[in-house]
Amino acid sequence: MLVSPFGVIPSRGRAKDLSAGLGDPRYRCALLAVDSFRSFDLGQQRDALACLESLILLDRAFAEGFSFLAILYEYKWVYGLGPEADDAALLDRALHLAQRGIELMPNNARAWQALAGILIERRDFEPGLDAFRTAMALNPLDPVIVDGYGGRLITLGEIERGMAVLQQSKCPSDKRPSWHHFYLFLSNYILGKLPEATHEADTMTSNSYPHGLFARALTAALKGDNDKAQSTWAALVALRSAWHDNPRAELERFIFAPAIVDRLISDLARTGLYTPK
Repeated sequence: MLVSPFGVIPSRGRAKDLSAGLGDPRYRCALLAVDSFRSFDLGQQRDALACLESLILLDRAFAEGFSFLAILYEYKWVYGLGPEADDAALLDRALHLAQRGIELMPNNARAWQALAGILIERRDFEPGLDAFRTAMALNPLDPVIVDGYGGRLITLGEIERGMAVLQQSKCPSDKRPSWHHFYLFLSNYILGKLPEATHEADTMTSNSYPHGLFARALTAALKGDNDKAQSTWAALVALRSAWHDNPRAELERFIFAPAIVDRLISDLARTGLYTPK
């Protein structure tokens, strides 16, 4: 609750360092990056990218800078953020940065978390899960790392195992980032627990988080709330038009179990929100 990326101390840092421009610029960059992870705001992400890119040139030993920059590039790919999102070289760049972060600080849990996510996005599943386990061994109390591991197990189709890990999370329910709720939505949905899945979907209220918009549109349509489903789907398509043309490809950026993607696309087509070509 105190020192995790969304805990008390970083929150105080945002209020003091970011608003007043005080303190170490590396810390300000890191705070900005963490805020962009949670907000999915393109302007905030551009600022964080520019800040970190400039600082790692000035300070080649800024380990956290390399790791946070790697995560930012991964985010652009996973969530389709910005015009560069379809550039396959993004994950190559992210991998290089994550590896440099570990070279500089091999006992840093966040650096291993960054590497873990990128390896999984590159379909290097077992090395990615091993990297997550290394991160948890280095810092077993970090809820972002624990949730990331459990959630990635779910996206790989290991629903029960992933849910068991998520249930160990120390993150208070009102502090959970959007992607944690998406993991819970996805697991409940695949298990046929539509009320629970709908609750998790409705918790993701941001209109800049694509997976939250997808979950809200799908569950609203299945409940028969067509107005909400149509408006939410329209917001998702406005955010990234690829969701209109090929939602399967968008889901496959983050969900790696074919059966889960097949189920989501089949149900989406059944609602009429998407017509397969």
